[in-house]
Amino acid sequence: MNKLFNTMKSKIATLVVLSMLLTMVLPHVSILSLNAPTKVYAAGTELKPETTKYKPENNESNTTIFRWKSNSVIDFKGKQTATDNYNQGFQTTYSNNGYSVNFHVGNSKMPETGPSGGSSGTFNGGNGGVYTLDGVELKVITQPSPNKKYVFMDLYALNRNTTTKYVSLRFNSDTQITNNDYARVVVNKDDQVFHIVNDNRSASDFYSFDIIASDSDYKLDPFNVALAAYFGSRNLSSQCWREYAEWPYRDAAGTDDARGSDGSYDSGVSYGWRNLEVRKYEMIHKRVAFLTRGKTVYVNEEFGKDNGGWPDSNSRPGAFDKPFKTIDRALQAIGNGKGFICIQSDCNLPSTINIDNDNKDITIQSTDIGMNKRKNYQTFKL
Repeated sequence: MNKLFNTMKSKIATLVVLSMLLTMVLPHVSILSLNAPTKVYAAGTELKPETTKYKPENNESNTTIFRWKSNSVIDFKGKQTATDNYNQGFQTTYSNNGYSVNFHVGNSKMPETGPSGGSSGTFNGGNGGVYTLDGVELKVITQPSPNKKYVFMDLYALNRNTTTKYVSLRFNSDTQITNNDYARVVVNKDDQVFHIVNDNRSASDFYSFDIIASDSDYKLDPFNVALAAYFGSRNLSSQCWREYAEWPYRDAAGTDDARGSDGSYDSGVSYGWRNLEVRKYEMIHKRVAFLTRGKTVYVNEEFGKDNGGWPDSNSRPGAFDKPFKTIDRALQAIGNGKGFICIQSDCNLPSTINIDNDNKDITIQSTDIGMNKRKNYQTFKL
């Protein structure tokens, strides 16, 4: 027994000596301590790039095509048919300029007026790549959701410093749906959804693009920074980095409290997370989802109208706030091709729903937004 005990003491002493030698000879290796993570971090990038796994283009969900146009810009297109590629899909941003990810790292919390210190940059790693700013690594992965319904963007921030850092992440873009640069941006506050739709002016096909930040089933993360307003103001740091009790902030052009923009001016959006506390060696994860839809009309048996009669001249029949009364009228409005019918109320379905030819591809589902845009409808729980 004494021999075994002496042997164990000898081996432990050897390990201690080797650890001390490693610390002197290889200073870039961290020996684990009680306050360190359960991994030895070597010099260099610890969030491993996976750009060969996550390709920049030819990626899609059932309804949405996405492409990294450069290492710093991602764009989304909507499918009008199941076989559409990026060049055939409908636009969601002006001139297909896409979205960039702004990145800020500070030693203290950013004030409401925007960055007053620290370091700012734009993510430049591409899909699956890693970008480092002030000792904090940011990795962005964009891919279809497992059920192919959405496009997920996952953001990982790893603090390799020995002190706590405050990380802020923000997306922004000039919104456009199909050829409509004045696309209306509607905010569903309770579900934290930007609903961007070309249902204003002379639009007849209600194509849309949704940015979704809250859904526990999909592990989405609510924003604490959000702006839906005139495009020219979307990049002002004094507005875009602020946290608002009323979600989201709207500038003077957004006079209707229920809308992020009313479709009468060039719209833009900015959204993200401010002052995420990341302790030394800690990694955080955030996720946002994207969804496009082609022709989409809404049905509300209680309040809808099949034959017009809405009080304003720009009635947009079939829009979410001017729904039809019956599914048959919605089918007529969609016509041929791919379309979606969203049900806003309890509905008595006709005994037979007639799809009168093979050129229709119709999805009937529960609503994504109600006539009252701020009511919490169980969004996207289909």
